Amino acid sequence: MKTLICAVNLLAVSTAHAGNILYVDDDAPPGGNGLNWATAYQDLQDALDTASNGANGVNEIRIAQGCYVPTEQTDPPDALSATFTLIDGVELRGGFAGVTDPDPDSRDVELYETKLSGEDELYHVLTAFNTTAATVIDGLTLSGGYAVGGYGGHHRGGGLTLDEGDITVLNCRVLNNIAATYGAGVSLFSNSNATFDNCTFTGNSCLDGDGGGLFSGGGGSATLHDCSFSGNFAHQAGGGLVAAGLLELNGCTFTVNFANGDGGACWIGLIDGGSASFSNCEFSSNASNGDSGGAVFVSGTGDLELDHCVFSGNVAQTAGGGVRIDATDVSATFTTCEFTQNQAVQNGGGGLRSGYANLVLTNCTFSDNQAGFAGGGVLAEVGTLLIEGSQFISNTCGNRGGGLHCSGMSSSVTNCSFLGNSSTANSGGGVAVQFDMYQLTNCVFAGNTADKHGGGMYNKDAVSIVTNCTFADNQAFGNTGGLYGHGGASSVTATNCILWGNIDADGQDESAQIADAGGSSSTENYCCIQGLTGMLGGVGNTDADPMFVDPDNGDLRLQTGSPCIDAADNTAVPEDITTDLDGNPRFLEIPETPDTGNGTLPIVDMGAYESLGGGCLAVTSQEIVCHADGTTFTVNIEGLNACTGGATQVTFTASGGAVGASLCFTALVNDGGFCCTTEICVTIPDCAPAALPSDLDGDGIVGIVDFLALLEAWGSCSDCGTCPADFDGDCAVGITDFLLLLGNWS
Repeated sequence: MKTLICAVNLLAVSTAHAGNILYVDDDAPPGGNGLNWATAYQDLQDALDTASNGANGVNEIRIAQGCYVPTEQTDPPDALSATFTLIDGVELRGGFAGVTDPDPDSRDVELYETKLSGEDELYHVLTAFNTTAATVIDGLTLSGGYAVGGYGGHHRGGGLTLDEGDITVLNCRVLNNIAATYGAGVSLFSNSNATFDNCTFTGNSCLDGDGGGLFSGGGGSATLHDCSFSGNFAHQAGGGLVAAGLLELNGCTFTVNFANGDGGACWIGLIDGGSASFSNCEFSSNASNGDSGGAVFVSGTGDLELDHCVFSGNVAQTAGGGVRIDATDVSATFTTCEFTQNQAVQNGGGGLRSGYANLVLTNCTFSDNQAGFAGGGVLAEVGTLLIEGSQFISNTCGNRGGGLHCSGMSSSVTNCSFLGNSSTANSGGGVAVQFDMYQLTNCVFAGNTADKHGGGMYNKDAVSIVTNCTFADNQAFGNTGGLYGHGGASSVTATNCILWGNIDADGQDESAQIADAGGSSSTENYCCIQGLTGMLGGVGNTDADPMFVDPDNGDLRLQTGSPCIDAADNTAVPEDITTDLDGNPRFLEIPETPDTGNGTLPIVDMGAYESLGGGCLAVTSQEIVCHADGTTFTVNIEGLNACTGGATQVTFTASGGAVGASLCFTALVNDGGFCCTTEICVTIPDCAPAALPSDLDGDGIVGIVDFLALLEAWGSCSDCGTCPADFDGDCAVGITDFLLLLGNWS
């Protein structure tokens, strides 16, 4: 492969062309007409000039390996305005071997690099106006643009500038371009729309503005698939890219991009209900030196969706080490995203900081993130927050909420784990909430620490409902290792929870598990609390050892025989909660365990995990159906089969016994062959049929005998209580009673 030495070729050839493909090769013999490789143009500008004549029907220009420098000035006599101007509907394709190769049509965009260069500090390498999406550049390297002019748009788009048009960019590299203001690599303006596929943006620098690699503004859109941004810089926002419009990223990577303002990798401005979506993207080692967003900064009004994205090692000098959302009305959804080792140096939200947004986090992981202030993993303020199925592990902060800090917003946190998070200078090692209403269900808090109060959770002037949560082995060096409420506006309702093994400065007594101060109030029902004294009040509470499976290794599930099994309150579980933290049914009846909780079978367990029991069958539902004879009944039971892990149905018929007494039987459980037996007990129902209205002879039917009895009693009753045929209670047997009898005829 030849060495790429760029030199301006001033040869111009004007030749009529009859085909639809033109060929360009700077190694071709001079004087070519572009009809094939043997007679290729040496200068790309010659091919563009020929293609600009629509009568020629040219729709593709093939460019061989080499280096090509623009010569045609758009603003004569300014020599720096020289640029290659794209022709609408014409495809520029590079990466061909060209005339020096036995197979000149052989194509490899990396091996046979086709470089379009603005090496002499030209403003723009490529320029396009009013083009359509049929205008394609494919397999080109755009390098050395120097858009620092002060007029005519020459301050933006060093590699490519596009105004009021569309373009498709494939397999291109945008390298080492410079701009004064917008989009050193690529600038899209005035409702321009672009699609980029398998492109790289590397080493582009915006000296005094936004969007080092790419700027998309003016209400247009940018769609990028499998693209990478690395080593780009913006003096203000968006080291990698800025999008003030619609944006779609799929399979893209952003590495070591830097912004002196917001958004080390990306700055997103949602305009008038616009949208931005990210899927399968990775952001690593990006940084912002301004207010926020080590990797991504989002503002405006609209929808933001991130799916299967990874943020690692990004740094913001102030807030939002990974992502910062600062918007008046944004609906932001993160699904199966990972935030690891991101840092907000001075402020909050080591992984993510959100303000004034409706934020949804589903199946996300926040681990080893750091915040100088609040919310080592996540800091969310003013708006709404829904978190489900997520993990917060080993995050740290310098103030409140090592894992999560929420303030002034309505929040629901379900099926989440807070493990090993820490607040190094204040309170709420796992979670800190304040100033609104919060609901936490099916969550585990374990191994979290706080320098002051609330190792697991700190509730400051907030109303929190905590249901089926487990607090274990959390530590506060001040007060209450488990759950701590503080402030006159603070209240905590803890139901079906386990608080065990938490420690504070005074040890592991009741107040180390859950406590209030400063006018806060708490209510505890159906909870397992270490050191329970009775001072808390409430019903259904116990101080018996919950019998965790392996607490030393973080397994807080319940052993067989735990006093927390079938011991909680069914009515306290939110209606939409059907599974536990493991995804098992939230309501399971363990036949071998006595029921001490509240509700109809099956009874829910205390804590975040529902026990599957140690026997053959864990009952998920039970139905008793009385038979018409009034004495026999059928019991239908469904449960989890210990033999296979699947579902099992058990049905049997019984009779007799005192109503309300316990009837026990042995159920055979099998997986196609005998597996084991388990004893199941049910309460004998009252199957006696209710008396039928108008059944005067008590034979269970309303018929002719009852009709004759009514006729015999026709007329006024001397005493209302002595007239059984007086169905309507008016002290007379008449037409109304007759009609009632007919209505019940059987």
